[in-house]
Amino acid sequence: MTKLALDALNEIAFAPAFLAQRVEKERKAVLSELQMMNTIEYRVDCQLLERLHLENALGHRFPIGKQEQIETWARDTVRAYHARNYFPSNATLYVVGDVDPTEVERKIFDALSGASAQLEMPGVAYPLKARPSAPPVQHEWSWVSHLFPGEGQVARVESPAPFVFQHAMLETFQLTLFAKAPPVSVCTYRRLRYTIITRLVMSMIQFRISALYKAYTSSPPPFIAIEFDHSDSGREGCTVTTLNVIADASRWRDAVRVTVKEVRRLWRNGATKAELQRFVGMMQADSEQLALQMDLVPSNDNLDFIMESDALGHCVMDQAQGHEAMMRASEGITLQEVNAVAREMLSFVAQYGEEDAALPAAVVACVPVTMACAEDGAEVPFAITTADIVAALTEREGDADEEQLVEVEVPDVLMTTPQLLALQQARKPMWVPMQLLANANNDVAALIGAAPSCKADPSSTAVETRDPATGVVQRRLQNGVAVNWKHTRNEPQSAMLRVVVNGGRASEDASAVGAVAVGTRTMSETGTFYEFTREQVELYCVSNLINCFVEADEEFICMDFHFSLRAGGLERLLQLVHLILTASNMDRSGFERARQHYLSLHRSNEKGLEKAASHRLMRAMTGGDQRFMDPTAEHLQSLTLEQSRLAIMQQLRTDQMEVSVVGDFEEQELTEALVQYIGTLPTLTLAESGVLGDDRMWQQLTTDGAAGPESLEVGRAGEQIELHLDDSDQRACAYLAGAGPNRWGVGGPAAPHKRRDPNWAVPASALFSSSLGAGRGAEAADTAGASGDGGSTRSDALASVDTGDSRADTAAGGGGAGAGSTTLRSAHPLYLSVSLALLVEVINSRLFTTVRDMLGLTYDVSFQLSNFDRLEGGWYLLSVTSTPGKVHQAAAASLRVLRGFRMQKVSQQELDRARRTLLMRHESDLKDNLYWVGLLTHLQNDTVDSKSIACVRDLQWMFEHATVDDLAYAYKHFAVAEGEVFSIVATSGEKEDVARNPNELI
Repeated sequence: MTKLALDALNEIAFAPAFLAQRVEKERKAVLSELQMMNTIEYRVDCQLLERLHLENALGHRFPIGKQEQIETWARDTVRAYHARNYFPSNATLYVVGDVDPTEVERKIFDALSGASAQLEMPGVAYPLKARPSAPPVQHEWSWVSHLFPGEGQVARVESPAPFVFQHAMLETFQLTLFAKAPPVSVCTYRRLRYTIITRLVMSMIQFRISALYKAYTSSPPPFIAIEFDHSDSGREGCTVTTLNVIADASRWRDAVRVTVKEVRRLWRNGATKAELQRFVGMMQADSEQLALQMDLVPSNDNLDFIMESDALGHCVMDQAQGHEAMMRASEGITLQEVNAVAREMLSFVAQYGEEDAALPAAVVACVPVTMACAEDGAEVPFAITTADIVAALTEREGDADEEQLVEVEVPDVLMTTPQLLALQQARKPMWVPMQLLANANNDVAALIGAAPSCKADPSSTAVETRDPATGVVQRRLQNGVAVNWKHTRNEPQSAMLRVVVNGGRASEDASAVGAVAVGTRTMSETGTFYEFTREQVELYCVSNLINCFVEADEEFICMDFHFSLRAGGLERLLQLVHLILTASNMDRSGFERARQHYLSLHRSNEKGLEKAASHRLMRAMTGGDQRFMDPTAEHLQSLTLEQSRLAIMQQLRTDQMEVSVVGDFEEQELTEALVQYIGTLPTLTLAESGVLGDDRMWQQLTTDGAAGPESLEVGRAGEQIELHLDDSDQRACAYLAGAGPNRWGVGGPAAPHKRRDPNWAVPASALFSSSLGAGRGAEAADTAGASGDGGSTRSDALASVDTGDSRADTAAGGGGAGAGSTTLRSAHPLYLSVSLALLVEVINSRLFTTVRDMLGLTYDVSFQLSNFDRLEGGWYLLSVTSTPGKVHQAAAASLRVLRGFRMQKVSQQELDRARRTLLMRHESDLKDNLYWVGLLTHLQNDTVDSKSIACVRDLQWMFEHATVDDLAYAYKHFAVAEGEVFSIVATSGEKEDVARNPNELI
């Protein structure tokens, strides 16, 4: 493979043909990409880039380029540009991976030594030597470090006036301040020490800004987000310090004022001793964690690191060397050193407008045309001037009130030993006997040579099921919580834990639309338990390297935790989990911030082309069911804190909860800690929580009851919706959607709501080679199973599965030599899940080949499924971007491809390509703990009755044995016929001048 890759590299980089038809094809693709990328977010980025580098060419070299130039470039012009820049002495080749250096050097010489020094083109002058790695541009520096005074070339002499970019597609106010400094190449310990200090200052200001939330207990803060960053850019040849303030347009002055005041406090008073100790410790712990994972870092990540280090002139070190150097360089860092660097880094904000201030490289305000009136929510014009921005940045009122930061006591633990003992005494936590899943199809088990799996005897004392092939362990606690775990060495001394509870937004009542979404967000925004403040909880998490993410989707509330196992990390994490589930203080201020977040999302639905289009399509497809859309302003205004709190608490039931853990833990420590902290969760059943019952979750809310007063166009299947938004730039996109199955193949227009036996499994001897037996022990379990190690070895009992009649024949009761064996495979709970995944890959391949590559109508076209686990059904969504003049053609061509599967069946070549892609992705993902957590999720969820350990163990085998007939059967689950497809074509521009045919797609 290395030789093939190098040969391809040689052809592309140094010997391209530049065929005329290929140039034209790529021109169409790039122009389509320009249309797709030209969102309002991209236009904001371009404004920021232009102002940041106004003094040099970088400010005018945008990522994609200018449309008028792309349209007119001749083939020879492109070829000449390539010849001037792509020649061997101007290139650096990086090879990263599990390779033999000597062998790779030989292959590189064989493949590239014959590369021509340049392409011969008469009349074109070529350079004779390589250019420097940094871009050949001149920067004007905001400051040059006092430690390295000779590194700055040109100092900025004048502060740029604030620039205002106002656009109707913008919803919020955003003020960005930039400063530029020369990058400090890390090649000595002194330079490394300086770099560490800059990272400490950045961490301190980031945390202080985050802590500003605590000052707003009765109302939301004036800002939506405040972001501070300090980073090197090898591509731009500079170090950029950025302060970004995002706020509701009506409160922008207050947002800027409190931000500048907080920056000035650190700049004026400096850091505290406790801060310094805390953040140095965090940085050292994080570095140690990276060093432990050195051998597991993906090659792509290592490649990016090496290239960036090379471009910036850093000494390239691996993670272990870097940790050793970091520990030595960070030893004895003083407050004086930190405060001196902080005064340099923060001066461009803290001293803005003062004579001796560091001068910003740019000040850019990106603002909306209108804003919501605070009194009644009506849209009113938004006005702002350069003078307004300068006044806000230079306001010093309240400086006298600035005080040194009050020290925050970081708790070592969140639950004391007496508290824990009291809980254990009251709730008697313990593992309870497992109810082994029944195998309802023992005939299948007999045919394939597997022992039937039956429910355990009620008197059984077995407290776990342990799958020897995958190493997955399943247990249950006395309070009903199901627990799964899997030991891996993917991240040494690290682990992931996921808590999933049934419910999600589908259980929201019509009288409290958005309660689950807002309630989940409120938990994150509040972040306090008992007497612990938000700052204490945040510092507890940061000190223990805990990252937490909480969200609610249509079916579940999910909490993901990534954490370190060093120094009692597992117990500290489980204390946090216990308090989140039992003692979250969902207060008024957190609720208001959460509600404000969803109000912003709602208002942005009509500002962005893609958001507006998908919102209207979803509304048409679901009949206005708000549980599948962001809550409206009316719903949010009527929602109460108590409704949100009740909606969350009713779902956090132990009998509906599953905990999955994957990582490098000690199993005995894990089992004891889970009993102590998860086993002591209070038992709360479905009946006790006050929820009516599971059936209510799937009831369809009436449009009148759920939709509220908002009035939007609602179409019917087969009726194309047209949407146009006023915009300064022309853009277009289209969405096609229709009914489909859920992840397990339940639902869809052509199939009964049939659930498959979750306990079907092929015998382990058919999936794993003999080398995975007792000889490899526990280590085998860490890498076996889903990894498919030895998966090509199969027992004779399964050999017949490779042949058989079509799935359609089998479903209809057709016979034939292979019908019985196909029936065996089709009974597997993964049968339709795997078939659908392969089919989606094939559909995307055909869409790309036809709509993008052959017709040149789009740069991006994709097909995806909703993949619900509990809802009996779902939908597919096909999205395509194009120009306003071609979007109808692109949408129609995409629909033809989708419907074409009825006549042009999936070929064996297409299936093999899709199978190869998904298996390679699966093999790569197995090195990721998050992927393993996903495999374990719902293994014991009674409402996801298709999921079982077979879905982990047999995944590779099912991919390997899928047939084209399986994909043909899966295709029947999609509603794609005439009258079954929902569609919307959306355009934007200054005027609506695209000819429309309302029935073009159908």
